[in-house]
Amino acid sequence: MHHILLFLFFFKCTFLTGQVSENIVWESSVPGDTISEHFVYGLALANNGAILAFSEARIKPGDATPHHIVMKTSIDGGRKWSSSQMIIESKDGACYGNPTPVVDPQTGNVFLFYARNYDNVASDVYFISSND
Repeated sequence: MHHILLFLFFFKCTFLTGQVSENIVWESSVPGDTISEHFVYGLALANNGAILAFSEARIKPGDATPHHIVMKTSIDGGRKWSSSQMIIESKDGACYGNPTPVVDPQTGNVFLFYARNYDNVASDVYFISSND
């Protein structure tokens, strides 16, 4: 499913710009960073043309370890990316994951759905939204 959504996203970008390029959004290892890895990207194209990229910022490797949810934006078609912004912070070992953004094309509101994982046994699903 992620491959299909990613394909549709790049198809839309390709259709609009006429070209495809590849860039790294999050480096695999940044010296001094407390994040061990970024995983499960969610991409969305905002009404203003900005690309929004969401990721699990895994403090330790593994599906049931503490994760934040972070976001980067690009206003130049993905050539350059902003610094990571903390969207959902893991506190007391909470594991948040599967960031899935949806943009309402009429209002421009961005909805971010995500899950809180309880040791890979159960999860709760939440959403937040923004109009800016």
